Amino acid sequence: QFSQDDESLRLVAALDKEFSAEVEVVEGDSVSDFQMTSAYSRFDEIAGHPLRDGFHLGQTLVNDEGRPYGDGLNNVTGLGFSADSGMFTAVLSGEFQHSAGGTYYSPAASAELATLDKTPQLIYPDNHNVSHGGMLDTYVGATWHGWSVSAGKESLWWGTSVDSALMMTDNTEPMAMGRINRTVPFHFPWVFKYLGEARMDLFIAKLEGHQYPAGPWLHGEKISVMPTKNLEIGFARTAVWLGTGRPFSFGGLVRTYFSVGDQKTNPNSAANDPGDRRGELDFRYRVPGIRNYATVYFDSLVDDDPSPLAAPQRAAFRPGIFLTEVPGIPKLDLRFEGAFTELDTFNRHGQFFYWNLVYRDSYTNSGMLLGDWVGREGIGGQATARYWLSPKTDVELWYRRNQVATDFIPGGGYLEDVAAKTTLHVKGDVYFTGMLQWEQYQYPILGNGQQHDFTTSLGFTWYPGAHSRSPQP
Repeated sequence: QFSQDDESLRLVAALDKEFSAEVEVVEGDSVSDFQMTSAYSRFDEIAGHPLRDGFHLGQTLVNDEGRPYGDGLNNVTGLGFSADSGMFTAVLSGEFQHSAGGTYYSPAASAELATLDKTPQLIYPDNHNVSHGGMLDTYVGATWHGWSVSAGKESLWWGTSVDSALMMTDNTEPMAMGRINRTVPFHFPWVFKYLGEARMDLFIAKLEGHQYPAGPWLHGEKISVMPTKNLEIGFARTAVWLGTGRPFSFGGLVRTYFSVGDQKTNPNSAANDPGDRRGELDFRYRVPGIRNYATVYFDSLVDDDPSPLAAPQRAAFRPGIFLTEVPGIPKLDLRFEGAFTELDTFNRHGQFFYWNLVYRDSYTNSGMLLGDWVGREGIGGQATARYWLSPKTDVELWYRRNQVATDFIPGGGYLEDVAAKTTLHVKGDVYFTGMLQWEQYQYPILGNGQQHDFTTSLGFTWYPGAHSRSPQP
């Protein structure tokens, strides 16, 4: 239930309009349509020397589909389309991307970081100024009896946290993948029915931009269960495998699922190589008595072991709490998240989380980190306050900090952001966005003292909606 005040009624009306098409499908209507889902453009002006290196030091802009950015004017302009006919669907989204040149390290800093990675050259995304077109989420699929099968480019977010996630985020451009996803909850048979509603998500994807070795693939599996109305638990596993010098074999595929522990084989041999494996555990819990106001959640990740439950002392973790409203200020919500990949008793000079002895640039796609922006050996967090002016208009303030360990990056270092952002509903299906972000960072390895940059962002998005939706004959 919800309060019968004017604000709650306006919010429910907005949600009812937003998901009207999806409700038709859930209620059993068969529909056929073709529509333009979005048209948008965003300009980011960055003054200073932004960072774009989550694999080592940090990033100025995170969780933005791997879009390029640099010191100067950056722009993305795109269109999205979708088509549905019965059980079949197709999604197409593409955009033009322009970016100024990014920040490059000195030859000495690049060589030192490459030595830490055990690679002949620095693992780093392309930071040249670019002006090109590209595809984002673009795929075809079919849904049958609650299962969705798709193929194409897709982005994934695996985890209960919002500011980032340890296993899988949209910090990189969408990956070319095949995917099977359970869209409607189901129940396991026998005594396992007490696990409650369950969902599953499986994929296999081709990674881009790798050199050590080139051409690896990534597969992942996630299952989530909800044993009570207040508790949701998720388990996930991914493995990087194949690549140059490591051909496919069914035995190798089986080892990526069932092998546990550190890789002990010769890194120059493909024999018995189980790939670079990760296990994840997350949960979300609505606090009884105040379940409509407070949710606590937790995300954890372990390397090599099947799950953080098997080796909690080796696990990275990201806790968080979300307050849907502040007493006396019902339109204000608060979120606090921490992130820890630095283990006091198990640090390995950055050669553990998101890195592998065989797959040196393992957990990246086109040089961008697939996982948490806290990086390979860091401590960070973010605090966010959001005030709702209406169901479709809000103002956010946030503070983010990330610090890397001194045993990983010589001298350590830190990055911190203070930002304000607004989403403004103008009229109909048109929205404007704006952001101001001030950042400072200092990493002794760069030898340039404390640095500052300032980002100004303006954009608009038009959501035409399902105006062409029509009944399926």
